[in-house]
Amino acid sequence: MPKTTTEMTFARKYRERAIDFSQRIALKFLPEDAAARYRAELRRDAFVTIEKERRWGEQASGSGSTLQATENAREIVARIVGDYQIKSILDVPCGDFEWMPLVLRAIGPDVSYVGGDIVPALIARNTAAANSAQCTFKVVDFVSDPLPVCDLIVCRDALQHLPVEAIKTALRNFSASGARYLLASTHLRRVGWKNHRENRVGKCRDRNLLLAPFNLPDPIVIYGERGQDHKFLALWKLPLAE
Repeated sequence: MPKTTTEMTFARKYRERAIDFSQRIALKFLPEDAAARYRAELRRDAFVTIEKERRWGEQASGSGSTLQATENAREIVARIVGDYQIKSILDVPCGDFEWMPLVLRAIGPDVSYVGGDIVPALIARNTAAANSAQCTFKVVDFVSDPLPVCDLIVCRDALQHLPVEAIKTALRNFSASGARYLLASTHLRRVGWKNHRENRVGKCRDRNLLLAPFNLPDPIVIYGERGQDHKFLALWKLPLAE
């Protein structure tokens, strides 16, 4: 008898948890530089699989990247570009590049844009589809790769899909990038001990970047996203204070 969808989903989750456990064990026995490379490979493979299998739905970057879901986010990015004299944007991860073209249309052609993503297939599609000298796309792991220098890094709905140490490494990478500002998603529930809880790459967990273990300073300004009573976009000056 063929397996039901529920049975296949359960089997996949069980298999992934077993693989995750074995990977955690393997990392404990690797030198730090080898462990960092292995973690980068695991991140890439996880997000490649998510995109290939459309695990976040038919919208490759998930329901939070639709034009309807990003109406408020588009207004926020455009406002920041004007208020802080932004001339260059690094968007990581750029995902399927669904909503950012409307931002670029609103802010005009004088602001350069680099979209970075860890999934090569997304970068190839975005490069082929973009019809503007304003846009460049690069395969980038924003956790560990050197980042193109820009005025503003946009990192929306991304950090919550990473383990704790990867988030901390990414924040250090942003801070050292030479960018002037970071606009990133944060959750402002007082999640306490839950903020320390691990999750596998690609899974989602609310992260309050102002609380331990991240302890970011108060942002310059913070914006609520409509329809999300606890998720915000916050703007920080870079480099981040130690």
